Amino acid sequence: MHENLEGVNLKGASLTGADLIDADLKGADLRGADLAGANMRGANLAGANLTGACLTDADLRGAGLADANLTDADLTKADLLGANLAGANLTVADLTDANLGAANLRGADLMNANLTDADLTKADLLGANLWGANLTGACLTDADLRSADLTGADLIDADLKGADLRGADLRDADLRGADLTCANLGRANLWGADLMNANLLGANLTNANLPLRFITLPRVGHAARTCWAWVMDDGVKITLGCRRFASWDEARAHYTAPDYKGECADRIDAALARLDYGQAMEAVVRAMEITS
Repeated sequence: MHENLEGVNLKGASLTGADLIDADLKGADLRGADLAGANMRGANLAGANLTGACLTDADLRGAGLADANLTDADLTKADLLGANLAGANLTVADLTDANLGAANLRGADLMNANLTDADLTKADLLGANLWGANLTGACLTDADLRSADLTGADLIDADLKGADLRGADLRDADLRGADLTCANLGRANLWGADLMNANLLGANLTNANLPLRFITLPRVGHAARTCWAWVMDDGVKITLGCRRFASWDEARAHYTAPDYKGECADRIDAALARLDYGQAMEAVVRAMEITS
């Protein structure tokens, strides 16, 4: 179907399950329209107004939605694989369980959007606004998040393996349990981010802003536990292997004590000795090893 519906007024229309494959809906007014389950694969919706529209389970694979207005739209379980959403307004949109794999979201506004369990594998989110977005359990494997604004975003248990987060703003983001294996966090701003139980194995933290509340020290080799350091603005509080210490010196003294039987005492001591608080948190991330 190749219908030319450019600029058409379909405000509030009921189009449930409609066949709109490859339709030209550029600049169309679809505010509040019901497009649940519609087949819009390859459709041109550039600049269309879809404010408050229902697009649950819609097929939007390869659709052109550049600069479209999707404010408060319901895109639950929508298939947007490879769709072009560059510059689109998705403020407070519901994208729960949506498929956004390889989608172009460059410069898109996703402020306070709900992306719980969404699939954003290899998505292009360069410069996107994800301020306060809910990305709990989302898959962002190999996603491009360079210079993205993730301030206050919820990334609990998100999969960020191999993601490019260079220059991203992650201030006060919740990254508890997130998988950041081999992610690139160069120059990222992590001030106040919560990384408790996150996996940073192999992550690049070059020139990242790292005065964190929590930073996880990942499992290495046969290590049985994950541990983390808790950093305060007025000094350092550290928790290693579930033990709390008031300072690095106190932690070092514990792990080098004669009665400490762990296999990694020397490595722990070396890592703590090298640590320059304010400059080299990554030294611990890369070198620390805790055993049961």
